Amino acid sequence: SPPLPSPSPFSFGPPGTTQQTMASPSLDPLSLLLQAPSKKTVDALFVAMFSLRKHSLSPNDSAPPVVGECAQMLKCTEAEACGLLNAIAHVIRRALYLNAQREHFDAILPSTLHNKMKDLITTIVIHHMPQWRKEVIGNQLSLPRLQEVSWRVDVKSASDLMSHMTVPTILVEMKVEDEKQDDHSRKVQFELSKEGLSAVLEGLGKIRDQLSATSR
Repeated sequence: SPPLPSPSPFSFGPPGTTQQTMASPSLDPLSLLLQAPSKKTVDALFVAMFSLRKHSLSPNDSAPPVVGECAQMLKCTEAEACGLLNAIAHVIRRALYLNAQREHFDAILPSTLHNKMKDLITTIVIHHMPQWRKEVIGNQLSLPRLQEVSWRVDVKSASDLMSHMTVPTILVEMKVEDEKQDDHSRKVQFELSKEGLSAVLEGLGKIRDQLSATSR
């Protein structure tokens, strides 16, 4: 099968684990899953590692509970459990990166893994993929999008001991997306002087010119 691109993790996991640049772990520990008491146990380990997929686990006092639970269920050491859980996290990251279909798993999983376990892992990951991708996309940071702009010119009176004059200003109201609000939007209001408006228009003109240049 053709080579697949390296996985690119998406979002941050929970606190209490160490996030670091992820090297590809050995996938040989996946064979430990053959010692699982049931298919539900394998499924539970994959579900647990989805939220920890950006972390490299090691057997220490700050290790998350899943390490001890995995070691107990599979009757292995915590070091072996960490190797297995890191391998599971790698499979999840790679599957998410590829939006993997069933045919991708021959390249994702090691050729030495028992075929029945390959089929089980493939079925589990594909089953959870829609929900996992939904959570990953929902947790990605994004800037609010502009929905509406309205404005009006307001005339203020300014006076001092020497003069009296009217000063025009522009009141601008922008409606932007905000998922935290009930109507999923919020309003931003600000005031511009004539000079401030000129600076904004000049900046927007430069943006327009750059966009025109890149679209040629």
